[in-house]
Amino acid sequence: MVGAMIFDKLNTLLGQPGAYWHHPEAANEGNAFFHLFLSRGLPTYLIFSLVYISVILLLVSIIPRRLALVSIFAFILGHYFGASTWLSYHWHFGVTGPIIYGIVLGVVFVRSAFPAPGKTSLQNLTSNEPAA
Repeated sequence: MVGAMIFDKLNTLLGQPGAYWHHPEAANEGNAFFHLFLSRGLPTYLIFSLVYISVILLLVSIIPRRLALVSIFAFILGHYFGASTWLSYHWHFGVTGPIIYGIVLGVVFVRSAFPAPGKTSLQNLTSNEPAA
């Protein structure tokens, strides 16, 4: 989730017009909430991004597991969409960019959610029962 957020935010920063770096009000961001912080300048946007990612990470760490998984998936999809628009329209990858990005995210998601068979988890290592 954090990787998808950072990739989206990195694309947002790299996709800004040259005028943005001298006049932050020229920010190019479709989401009004994020535009509010981006248009206040780079330091404000970076601080906001750090707080935003930290709060979301803390939130999904303390809420019940099922709700946390739904939230994580929702944030991944939301930031996937944000980065995909940059890949498709600004960086001119067309449909290919979001497709390849989706494949990469899918592989990372599946590998982290479903470990390879034969791998033991910390729970299996600390229990007294033999691993199956």
